Amino acid sequence: FNGPVLAPGFGAQGGTLDDVRRLFGSAAAVLPSTSREVLRLGPDADAMRDFVRRTNDDLRGSVG
Repeated sequence: FNGPVLAPGFGAQGGTLDDVRRLFGSAAAVLPSTSREVLRLGPDADAMRDFVRRTNDDLRGSVG
């Protein structure tokens, strides 16, 4: 890849962490889109922030 790849379908649309691993392997420039999941937690900024942190931690832990 020459740049980041947006991976739609993650989260609310049914895509899972296992799907990201299976489809993209260890590619470092994959950006799974979770906007629907984040926005569903609004307007509670703390809940939105916590979800994003947990999801990022899960994704980072799956690399390699």
